[in-house]
Amino acid sequence: GMSTAMDIKTVGFIGIGNMGAPMAANVKRGGFEVVAFDLDPARAKKWAQEHGARATDQLAELGKACDAIVTMLPTGKEVREALFSMQDGALAANMKPGAIVIDMSSADPVGTRTLGKDLAARNLTLVDAPGSGGV
Repeated sequence: GMSTAMDIKTVGFIGIGNMGAPMAANVKRGGFEVVAFDLDPARAKKWAQEHGARATDQLAELGKACDAIVTMLPTGKEVREALFSMQDGALAANMKPGAIVIDMSSADPVGTRTLGKDLAARNLTLVDAPGSGGV
């Protein structure tokens, strides 16, 4: 059946910027393990050290470690690249069946639906949760 939040122990965050960093910190405070990934690996590492979390620059490791992945990226294009293109598509290829992708980018509806279908084909669930406005 549907997985519930209780199944989620480890959350990956892609994008540890102005919005991603405080949100990832809140998730960590909420009792989840957090693994941080950023295009600037030093930024992810610094955040992880400050919050007693983990950082990785390997998307395969992120996929294997996490029950849910939150993407805090500018647009749907970057989200698709992170899942299916970067590091030879290692993220989607290594995610556990039943894992959840929570996309907080401001994506267009058509792209979001296509992404949902492509993830569903791999037994992954997309949650579309765009954040907008300021920090």
